[in-house]
Amino acid sequence: MSLRLVALTGIVALSLSACGEPAPADKTAGEAAATSATAPAEAANADFDLASVPLSTADLAPSPYFAAPAGYRAEESGDIRATQFPIWLGDRFQIVEGDVHWTRIGAEDGKTLSRTEVERAVETAVLAAGGVKVGSGQVPESAASALPETMRQELLSALGDNTNSPTTDYVIRRADKTIWVHSVVSIEVAHLTVVDAPPLAPAAPGPASN
Repeated sequence: MSLRLVALTGIVALSLSACGEPAPADKTAGEAAATSATAPAEAANADFDLASVPLSTADLAPSPYFAAPAGYRAEESGDIRATQFPIWLGDRFQIVEGDVHWTRIGAEDGKTLSRTEVERAVETAVLAAGGVKVGSGQVPESAASALPETMRQELLSALGDNTNSPTTDYVIRRADKTIWVHSVVSIEVAHLTVVDAPPLAPAAPGPASN
């Protein structure tokens, strides 16, 4: 499987590739979002290039690599094999492909969930593993609704309430795999999703010189 990334202009990717163009400027935002949700694209976001992410050699726990922070517990979890997942780049989604593991996290009895505490714990763990933040912020409803309905239904528990709560997405690039991490922290619950994807494919050699 190729690990070049499928980008969705203006809307909608935790590994991989095709080609496309930004929506025409004369389209409305909604029309552009709907178009890019179904049209293949390549690296529409010039600010993000997976090849520029340093390779991580940090020690990792077994997949899914990250657990609920201290004071919190996994309330529910699940796996979705070989599927597509939309990673938020801050202004659009980028579709990646791989095996998805999601965990819904709640506070231990007698404790109130702290968004700051959970977000900080997740970020600390991911950055220590060599991760790089690729996007953050609340996802616009227009962007989320432009994702294919089948994708939204399949990933309902993995996406979390990303249109009403802060979303932060990361990538960890390793020699043997690419790990995407999706974190959404709501008032009473957090969602932590990991996508295990193939490594970045080597660049094709250029034409031979005479």
